[in-house]
Amino acid sequence: MLKRKEKRPASINLLPNDESDQTIASKIVAWLLGTFRLMVICVELIVIIGFLSRFFLDSRNADLTDEINAKKALVESYLPFEREFRYQQLKIAEAAKLQENPSIRPLVADIASQLTEDVVVTEIVDGADEVRIVAEARNEASIQSFILRLSNSSELLKNLTILSLEQKQNSQSIIANLVNSKGAAIE
Repeated sequence: MLKRKEKRPASINLLPNDESDQTIASKIVAWLLGTFRLMVICVELIVIIGFLSRFFLDSRNADLTDEINAKKALVESYLPFEREFRYQQLKIAEAAKLQENPSIRPLVADIASQLTEDVVVTEIVDGADEVRIVAEARNEASIQSFILRLSNSSELLKNLTILSLEQKQNSQSIIANLVNSKGAAIE
């Protein structure tokens, strides 16, 4: 019987098999191919690590967002208390100013004695030439009543003049800006 020669599949190999006959160029090509293979493997590992770390970072981001929202809600829950606290601080500061300026005490006491339930005095300025009073009420009748009571019964406020009357936006409140020229009765 005849033996047939088996055919091996033809392979294309640009690098020589025998290392003894390699030239410098073939060694450089072999080194470059090995280096680039390593670089491709490293880049693929970095991409895989980045892809897998995204799951961890996304869950960490969601946890931190929930934590921030919880703390934000806690801080917002304290907001009414803080507003009231700051309002009380302002009132204490105004009271301290009254303690520093004893000449305004009788004026404040005089104005306070004429207040009704629906009138609120928001500002009293004791200037060199005049006393300015800003009062707020729900309706005009209350403001008129307050002004008449001040004019008729106050010994310190005899020359009371209305500078302006205005109605607050989005509210029923009316603001009166009153001024009293300082004369012989005040001093």
